[in-house]
Amino acid sequence: MVSMASRAEFVREARPIGEHAYLISLAGDFDLHVGPEFERRVLEALGRGASELLIDLSEVSFIDSTTIGILMRTRKRLAPVGGRVLVVTSDRNILRLFEITALDRMFEIYARRGDALEEIDGDASQ
Repeated sequence: MVSMASRAEFVREARPIGEHAYLISLAGDFDLHVGPEFERRVLEALGRGASELLIDLSEVSFIDSTTIGILMRTRKRLAPVGGRVLVVTSDRNILRLFEITALDRMFEIYARRGDALEEIDGDASQ
């Protein structure tokens, strides 16, 4: 069983990075035990008016269907406002899962956080 402390450690960072952009950085193995905390942070960001979410999976070593479900629900929630979800990962297994499930066509995927941040900043300056 996963303790509350380890659930909180899974979400490394959750903060605004722009007027309508929010960063959620995750770490470790993602499964159904830590999913509720991740989704709570997503809903918190949306409640604060975020229309762009940068989900950093750089330090995540495993994801399951829980992660996919949260990402899909987030995309669906952002669609009416023209929002988007940007995902950062360079893990080959996670990238392969995104390809197999066609998530690589639904989300903007970046190998480095800096590249995703530049994309968000570039959109804000236009």
